[in-house]
Amino acid sequence: GLGLGFGQAEDAVEALLVIQAAFGRGYGLIRLAEAARDDSRPRPVPESTGKGQERIDLHGATLLPWAERIADLLRARHATGNRSHRLEVAGTAGGWVLPQIARRLALAGIASRIEWAAPRGGHPDEAGSFLCFGGLAGLAPGQVMLAHWQAPADAAGRAGIVTGPETVSGLPAGARLVDLDAALAGFIAEGLPVDA
Repeated sequence: GLGLGFGQAEDAVEALLVIQAAFGRGYGLIRLAEAARDDSRPRPVPESTGKGQERIDLHGATLLPWAERIADLLRARHATGNRSHRLEVAGTAGGWVLPQIARRLALAGIASRIEWAAPRGGHPDEAGSFLCFGGLAGLAPGQVMLAHWQAPADAAGRAGIVTGPETVSGLPAGARLVDLDAALAGFIAEGLPVDA
């Protein structure tokens, strides 16, 4: 098991379905989360690092069980009038779930830019480094733009999430559209695979 708490399991199932449908990586996220499970880790707590900036250290846990909580935190900051916010999520793995965070923010009307720097070690179920944009003008809430990103070496195992007006600049050449909602609808229509 993944050791998910109350409410986390439901959120994780939605994220797994979306990521499996769009990228074929849901089962890999489960394997990655199982390999990283350690119930003795401290519960992550956001720490302020300056005006409109926070940091959360997941202490080696994957993003999967925390994705919705991260989206909740950013939605709450947005609702309190902080239209631009930066959140660094450190000490983590499971980058495939980040487009789901962008999707959840877009559904709340919040634009986001996410920088994913893959952890060192090259786990076969891990996503490479990428940029993800959600909630941009012209995109449906379930659509994101993804682009390869050459992450700085000292950023390994980190996600940088920026919300607000500044997210609209910097869409790199070669970014591709991924319609998460359409992929999920097609996945459900086809039926879930019996064996992974």
